Amino acid sequence: MKTESKYKCKCSMRIKLVGDGCRYCNPQYYISLLERQTEDDQKDLETLSAENTAFRDLLARVVCTACDHGISLKRDFEDAGVELGSFELVLGKHDHG
Repeated sequence: MKTESKYKCKCSMRIKLVGDGCRYCNPQYYISLLERQTEDDQKDLETLSAENTAFRDLLARVVCTACDHGISLKRDFEDAGVELGSFELVLGKHDHG
């Protein structure tokens, strides 16, 4: 008795011969699609990481400027639900009250 896999090509003969096919009848095409998607995802990750770093730098400057003017934002951060660890991560070891 032959067991058939539930994963098999369902493309028509026409699609197999002249189309792009699917991951089963044209695995190289499928692999190239995955590689392109991975490259796009990596670029998105790098962009988001850079934006995150820029945001943290900007936030640290705002908090430092407020501190320089005698304004402590630590309580505001806590009231907004920002964890103390996040606050410290943004500011480094500099104490802002």
